[in-house]
Parts: sequence; structure tokens; C-alpha cells
Amino acid sequence: MQEVTPSAAVLYVTRRMFTDVWDARLAQAKDHAALCKRKAAEIDKQVDSPLRRLVDATEPRVIGAYETKIARLEEEKLVLEEKAAGSSQPRRPFAQMFELAMQFLASPWKLGETGRFDLQRLVLKLTFADRLP
Repeated sequence: MQEVTPSAAVLYVTRRMFTDVWDARLAQAKDHAALCKRKAAEIDKQVDSPLRRLVDATEPRVIGAYETKIARLEEEKLVLEEKAAGSSQPRRPFAQMFELAMQFLASPWKLGETGRFDLQRLVLKLTFADRLP
């Protein structure tokens, strides 16, 4: 197993692939955050109409219906704002996220030496294309 190590070129290509995927996910997260912010702004506009009607309403049932609708829209807006805030930044930096993967690719035998059967089995599955006899 100690002899099973990829070339520097393979490690470079792998790192580039990880970086490309990371960048794509970041862009996707930023797009999602922008979409959530736009939807929250639309909800702000939707709240204005029932709010104006609420001021003019005199019927208690109508007032209750408007208050319920405004409360529901405000909850939706809060959820969207939380999603926008939480999805724009990654939980951990790139180096930390892919450090273990790169360590495994550089020397898979080290993970196999941990003594944990599940990790040893994982190393064999990820290292060899076919089942070992």
C-alpha cells in the first residue's frame, strides 16, 4: 500500500478539480443568497398593501385576516433573510475542507494504518478499481 501514491501531476489536477468545484459552489451559494434577498424585498412590497388596508379596516374579522397575512409574510421574509445570510459564506475555508482528501490522495496507506477496519475497507475501495481476491 505504501507504494500506491499518485504522481504530482495527478495531485495537481485533483486540486484544480476541487478548486473548480469549490468556486462553482460558492457562485451558486451567492446566487441563492441574492435570490433570497430579492424575494425578501418582494415580500416587503406585498406587506405594504394589506398594511394600508388594515389602517382603513373597521371590521374585527377583516383586521384579524390582515394581521394574519402580514404576520405570515413577515415570517417568510425572516426565513429568506436567514437563508441569504447563511448560504453566502462557506462554513469552513477551502484548505480545511479538502485537506483530509488531499492527504488521503497523497498517501492512502496512512489512513489504512489507523487500525480502524471501516477506514481500511474505504481505502481499499477507493484505491483499487476491482475487488481484491
